[in-house]
Amino acid sequence: MKKISVSQCDSSPNPAIELRALLGYDVLLLAWPKGAKGSPKKWKHLTVANMTETYVRDLAGGNIGVALGAKSGHLVALDVDDDKLVQPFLDLNPFLKDTLQTHGDRGRVFWFRCSDNYPGKTKKLKGHAEEDCGEFRSNGSQSIIHGLHPYGKTYEIVHHAVPSTVAFASIVWPKQISNPPTTGEPRFLDDLVKQSDGAMKAATSGSSDQMT
Repeated sequence: MKKISVSQCDSSPNPAIELRALLGYDVLLLAWPKGAKGSPKKWKHLTVANMTETYVRDLAGGNIGVALGAKSGHLVALDVDDDKLVQPFLDLNPFLKDTLQTHGDRGRVFWFRCSDNYPGKTKKLKGHAEEDCGEFRSNGSQSIIHGLHPYGKTYEIVHHAVPSTVAFASIVWPKQISNPPTTGEPRFLDDLVKQSDGAMKAATSGSSDQMT
């Protein structure tokens, strides 16, 4: 399957415009320095209501991250770090073949929205020898979708598609994962509803690039 960078599928000088159309206007994008996965800059107080025309314009030129969980309409990221685990996940979960997929240095990131309860925090995935296999990224985390990986590779879209909406409970975890995530606390806790309030307001205000 041919990989493409976000910039290759967007004629605009600002890839954030294409990303918003792809991910949804209820998704919070974050600006980071080129080649970085983040910085000491605080971002957890932000919601999509902060994504004004100026905010979106400032996303151009560097790396772009995506805030996950309630802040972005319950969009989550399944980060599979081991190339050998990508196919087992696809074989066991056919919906992953149809959802948005990206690639940084190795493995695959699957982006989708959860329609039921899901882990309230990011969960590291481990193998049976306690090796790191990736993460299920949720509330309080963000994931880079555009720009330059710290190791020098360009973040690429492996499968260009709108993120699917699925039930977390339907995910089948490969036997290689020793600690499959569980839902834990319900996703609709009061604090999570508050986090998503800005997303809901933005979604109902239309898809204009200028948001107030």
